[in-house]
Amino acid sequence: MRKLLVVVFATFVAWGAFAQVTFTQTGMASFYADKFQGRSTASGERYDKNKLTCAHLSLPFGTTLRVTSLENNRSTVVRVNDRGPFAPDRIIDLSRKAAEALGIISAGTGKVKIEVIAGEGLFEASSPALDANAANPPSPSSPKPTVRQEPLAGSGSQAAPLPQAPSTGAAVAEGGGEAAELYSVQVAPVAAKGFAVQLASYQGLSNLFRKIGGVDERNLLVYVVGSDSYATYKVMVGPFPTRAQAVKEKERLGNRFPGCFVVQL
Repeated sequence: MRKLLVVVFATFVAWGAFAQVTFTQTGMASFYADKFQGRSTASGERYDKNKLTCAHLSLPFGTTLRVTSLENNRSTVVRVNDRGPFAPDRIIDLSRKAAEALGIISAGTGKVKIEVIAGEGLFEASSPALDANAANPPSPSSPKPTVRQEPLAGSGSQAAPLPQAPSTGAAVAEGGGEAAELYSVQVAPVAAKGFAVQLASYQGLSNLFRKIGGVDERNLLVYVVGSDSYATYKVMVGPFPTRAQAVKEKERLGNRFPGCFVVQL
C-alpha cells in the first residue's frame, strides 16, 4: 500500500464547470455491539444504536451514505459520525438500527455497496462555509500552486509524481464529462514528522485541485493512502512539532471545520 505525505500551497490557475464526481465502495459491513451504546464517537457525538449512523475510515463527518445489501438488496441511509472499522476486511460499521434495516444482525456481517448521496467531496460535509469560497474562485492570474511530496517514514515505498496538468486546458473529471480546468503542479520533498490537524478526507485527486483554492490556510498537508487506482486523500494543516501546538490549531480551526481532529504523522 502506498503512503505519501504531500504539502500543498495551491490556488487555481483556471476554473471552469465540472461534472459531479461520485464515490462508491463495495465490501463487508459490520455493526456496533450494544456495549458501545452512549459512548463518544470520533466526531464527539454519543453513539445511539437507535439512530441511522455509521463509522467510515475516511469520509468526512456528516456525509450521508446509501448502504445497500448485496445479499438481499435491502438498503438504508446513514450519516457518518465515527471512524472505523479497523478490521482489514471491513469498509463500514453500522449502528444497530441500520444493521437491522439491512438484515445483517443474525449473520453479524454482510456484503454491501455504499454510495455518497450528500456531503460528497472535500470539506463539503465538514465545512459548509467552504462552498461560499468555491463560488468565488480566484482569477486566472492567481499564483501557481506548489506541491511537495515524500514517502512517509517507514512506508518502504517511493514517492510517485502527481498527475501532470493537461496542456490543452481541459481535463476529464473522474465522474465523466469534460472539465475546463488547468493546474500547475510542482513536487519537492518534505519531512513527515510531528502532528497535524485533519480537516477532511476524500477519494479523487481532482477534488483536491477544485477545492484547495478555497481554503485560506497555509501549510496544507495531504496524506495519501492506497494504490494508484484507488487512493484516499486526507487533508490536514501542519505539521506541528508538539501535540499541544496541534491541539491549539484545532481549536482555532474548529468553527470553520467542525469535526477536525489531531493526528500524528
